[in-house]
Amino acid sequence: MFTVQNALFQHPISLGELVAGHKGLSNPIESITVLEIPDAEDFLEENLIALTSFYAIAGDTDKQLRVVRLLAKYNVAALILFNVVRSGSRSNLSNELLNLCDELGLPLIVMPDSVSYSSVIEVVVDRLLDREVTKLQNTIALYETYINQLQTSDDGYTGLLDVLSRLLEKEISFYNHNHVCIYGTDILDIKDNSMLTESIKEYLPQDLSDMYRVNSIVLNGISYLIIPIVQNYAYYGLIIIKNMQQPVSDVNQLLIDQTIKALCVSLLSFDRMDEYNYRMKKRFLQDLVLGLSGDNAQVISQAEKLNLKFDNVTNLVIIQLFATGKEYNFFHKHIDCIQDILKAIRYQDIIFTMKKYNQIIALYSLSDVRSQSFLDAVNKVNEYSRKNNIILKIAANDWPVELSEVHDCYLQTVNSIEIAQKLSISSAFISYSDVKIIDLFYKHLNRTDVKEAVGKLLAPVREYDLEHSSDLEKTFASLLSHNLSTSKVADDVFIHRNTVLQRKKNIENLYCCDPFSDKERPKYILAFLLRDLYEV
Repeated sequence: MFTVQNALFQHPISLGELVAGHKGLSNPIESITVLEIPDAEDFLEENLIALTSFYAIAGDTDKQLRVVRLLAKYNVAALILFNVVRSGSRSNLSNELLNLCDELGLPLIVMPDSVSYSSVIEVVVDRLLDREVTKLQNTIALYETYINQLQTSDDGYTGLLDVLSRLLEKEISFYNHNHVCIYGTDILDIKDNSMLTESIKEYLPQDLSDMYRVNSIVLNGISYLIIPIVQNYAYYGLIIIKNMQQPVSDVNQLLIDQTIKALCVSLLSFDRMDEYNYRMKKRFLQDLVLGLSGDNAQVISQAEKLNLKFDNVTNLVIIQLFATGKEYNFFHKHIDCIQDILKAIRYQDIIFTMKKYNQIIALYSLSDVRSQSFLDAVNKVNEYSRKNNIILKIAANDWPVELSEVHDCYLQTVNSIEIAQKLSISSAFISYSDVKIIDLFYKHLNRTDVKEAVGKLLAPVREYDLEHSSDLEKTFASLLSHNLSTSKVADDVFIHRNTVLQRKKNIENLYCCDPFSDKERPKYILAFLLRDLYEV
């Protein structure tokens, strides 16, 4: 971008003096004109640099001020004055003029008598032409890259989007016609990605008149430009550009427009029938898992059209990584490695796999997820996690999956992992049947009611801990968890066994009935389970 600051370093403009309007040095310059008619509004436009001698209004300060206000109204970049300085004094410049230029942030540059209009015009026009040449070179480079991509690369649309991302210096995501993100220079974290996915639903084309509409949205202070990919009324999806909003500069718009044209050609050529069928099946299965396929009748109809047989789909498996504060690249690296391990061991049984941020979701044709062959795969994955010091959970259903049950099965498996994490279940492998009864609590209890009930039951130990800075609640939970084993509790809480016995006595004294008795113990075990599950 060519700014007033840049212009002041160009000879002969550098011979001039900036006498006012320093706040406007960053103003961009896009054109130049000579202004000798004070009220010539027809010649004014944004980002213009104006040259004048104020010849017609040299002695009229009010008219000079009026011209400056007019220039500011049109967001003129700067004003260059000629034939003003005489004998080392600024006799023709009033303090009012200088103060107004400062107030409006309009740079006022005074040139010496030795500099002509034409020399200033020449250097500004040369710089502006240089910029146009650069734009043209970028366009040519873009076309050449497209040709090379289309002729020599199998990358297809990914290569084109890589080029656009590099030229714009922006992060780009591409959502296909099902609005699933299939390309991203930087995948957003799972929370923001969900928010973005929900937000773009408002901007999806509803009819032909909407298909070409470009929109801007802002989420968490970050702007996103949403551009539909459409050609001959065929809708291919959306390009989403991070940290860009309307209006888009001419050169960027040119790059985007040409990318969309080439992208449509690339997508058409990329979709050979055999590959197209494979991708459609994969998209269908992905939508099926995520519950985006419509009602059961629609699902069955689509499956029949794609010649998909679900007789051998018996299990859905999720592997999820946990790492606080880690970036996308961390998960991406390990998820790819784990997926390769699974494919190497059970490749013939994998019907479909997909990656979702920190998860691998797989449909397997397994008769039993506890079979030795599958447990071998689980052990290999666990071995990898230990070597790389990462925490993961593997969850699976353990009954045959009907077509209409795939999404529900996915939700249950996700809940299995969430419950295992909340309750600190040490096993890396969990089946839904292991936690199903707990999930019933999790789905149907009201968190406010749980918080109130648990709070009342644990109030005596919590109040005691608050008053005496003790840790009775933790000891209480550990005693119940370890069946009152003093040695195990001591190891768990890191205290002496005598201290465990002393705290146990204190807990008993706080309640009217012995909480460790066979009659009372179940309700306190349940209370601590709900405390951890609902984090209350």
